[in-house]
Amino acid sequence: MNYMSVQKLRTPKGLAWLAQVSRNQNRNLDLIFLQRIQNIFCALWTECVWQIADASNSPTKFVISDHPVTTYNRLLPPGSDYGPGFNEPDIRMVATHTYFPLRLDKLLILTNLAWVRNPYQRETVVRPNPRMMREAMFNFTDIQTMRTLTEEEVLQVNLITKAQAARYVAAAERDWLYPERFLRRQKWKKIGNGLLLMPDPRNLHGRRDSNRFQKGRWS
Repeated sequence: MNYMSVQKLRTPKGLAWLAQVSRNQNRNLDLIFLQRIQNIFCALWTECVWQIADASNSPTKFVISDHPVTTYNRLLPPGSDYGPGFNEPDIRMVATHTYFPLRLDKLLILTNLAWVRNPYQRETVVRPNPRMMREAMFNFTDIQTMRTLTEEEVLQVNLITKAQAARYVAAAERDWLYPERFLRRQKWKKIGNGLLLMPDPRNLHGRRDSNRFQKGRWS
């Protein structure tokens, strides 16, 4: 989590956000500030529902950008007035997901528990217990690992990654850089019917059942 938090902060978008928060114009001071708050997101992430999604069955794999720890809130597309710091949705908003590609075919997705329990509330409501920089506990046995994504779902994830990049996107194959060419539906709020990154709501306490996910969907 410390690694992910630093990866979210030490990118062009992250440093721009830091400069905005610290209100200084000195890059060296920004880096000192980064060292002091490097764990700012960790407590909130420990309280999320974690899932590791698999793209082994998809010909297309995940791309990565110059802002590898990506956030997605279905109500807040790039350019939205709500997004602070280069239009990044605040992770304290209940519907904001955070995801991070672990390798070509593995994706770590973090979802606020309150959103998993009730995905019908207003997306920009602040999640319960939103205070950062505090102690928290995490149970690794609760990570969901049985979800297999379809190619369409991988393309949708890549579309979000590309849209949230500051400038650069990288992929193992050239065609993967253009998910918009292969997706029929690209409306931000309707990606994956608005539930693309959601974990299985029935598996919130570490139960393992290999039949829970079929073809990237909840069985």
